[in-house]
Amino acid sequence: MKCMLPTTMLEEQPIFVNAQQYERILKRRIARSRQQQKRAQQPKPPKRYKYESRHKHACNRKRGPGGVFVAKEESEVPKKQPKYSRYSAACVLYGMPADS
Repeated sequence: MKCMLPTTMLEEQPIFVNAQQYERILKRRIARSRQQQKRAQQPKPPKRYKYESRHKHACNRKRGPGGVFVAKEESEVPKKQPKYSRYSAACVLYGMPADS
């Protein structure tokens, strides 16, 4: 024998369920509504970051001045001073010796 579930939402057709499962379905609906009410009463604190793995990776990265991430190339190899060619305007203007 099939029983009809009470429709709390606006549905077009009734839902027919097994008669032996009817009471358990109703109990579960009540329990689910209680859980939703408890969740609504306890607001969750906002997350500081979205993904844990990305946060851990960012914590391990080297940072430069102002907290900006340093690129791999910059952190491993120190920058060399640019050399001026003998035809460079800087050599002529600032009196630097020309490269041989």
